Amino acid sequence: MSGTGSLPSTAEVALIGSSGFIGSHTKAALAEQGVTVRTLSRREIGPAGRPVDIRDARELRLALTGATAVVHSASYIGSDSSLCRSINIDGTRNVVREWQETAHGPLVYVSTAAVYGDHRFHDLVEGAREPAPRTVRSQSRREAELIVLDAGGTVVRPHLVLGHGDRWVADGIRDLLTRFGSLGDAGSARHTAIEVTLLGRVLAELAVSPRRWPAEVFHAGNAEPITVSALIDLLGVPAPGPRSDAAIMTDIATHPAYRFLAADRHLNVDKLAQVYTGSLTSPFSLAPSSAAWYLSRS
Repeated sequence: MSGTGSLPSTAEVALIGSSGFIGSHTKAALAEQGVTVRTLSRREIGPAGRPVDIRDARELRLALTGATAVVHSASYIGSDSSLCRSINIDGTRNVVREWQETAHGPLVYVSTAAVYGDHRFHDLVEGAREPAPRTVRSQSRREAELIVLDAGGTVVRPHLVLGHGDRWVADGIRDLLTRFGSLGDAGSARHTAIEVTLLGRVLAELAVSPRRWPAEVFHAGNAEPITVSALIDLLGVPAPGPRSDAAIMTDIATHPAYRFLAADRHLNVDKLAQVYTGSLTSPFSLAPSSAAWYLSRS
C-alpha cells in the first residue's frame, strides 16, 4: 500500500481505541505494513488477554509496556459531562503517564477541529488561532490535547472524517434534509474532509516514522476543501423536494447542525503535506468500500 513510506518491521504500536471508526482503519494501515499492533479497546481483547479501559491505569501499564509507539484514538463523543471528563481528560492523563513510564516512542493523539469552536475559518494554519471550544465534548478534547502536548506528544486535528463506518456526517446531513427538505444557502459552504482510510495511513506513519514531531499539532484533511453540495452528491444522500415555507427556513437557520454546515470551515494542511510521504489527494474522493458503505445506508 502506498502512502505510509517504509515502516520498520520491528515496530509494535499500541493502538488505543482500535475498534472505533478511526482506530479500526489505523489498525488496518499498520497491519498492511507488517507492523505489530497491540489492540486496546473496551470491545477487543488486548495484550493482557482482556479488554482495556483507559480509565484503568493498571490495565494501561500492562498494555503499553515496551510499545515502540502509541496512537490514542479513544474519545468519548457524547454529551455526558462526567464521561467527557473521565474518558477524554482523566483517561488521556492516564495514557500519557503510562506512556512516559513504559513506552519508548512517539505518542499520537487524534483530536478534532471542533476545538476551534463555532467560528468560520478559511485556510486556517496551525497556531494561527487559539482554540475556543464551545461544547463540553470539545472542551474535554482540548484539555486532552494540552495534556498530550505538555508531555511532548503529537496532536492530529481532522475536521470531517468520512468513509466506511461513518455514522455521523452522512446521517447528520440526511436527518437535516429529511426534516427541512433543503439546506438553503449551506450548499456553497466549504469544509475540509478526509477519508478515514487516508487518516489511518497518516496516523500510522506519524507513529512509526523515524522522524519525531514532539509537541506538534497537524491539521489532517484533503488538500482542497469540498462544498456541502458536492459532499451531498458524493455521499449519495437523497434529498426530498425543496420547500419554500419561510417558517421552515427560519427553523433550519437556528438548528445547530445546519449552522455547523453553513459556515466555511477549511484547514490549511500544508504542514502535514510536508512530512507525510503519501498524497493528500485532491479533489476529494471516496474509496470503493466507502462508496458502497454510503450506498448501503441511503
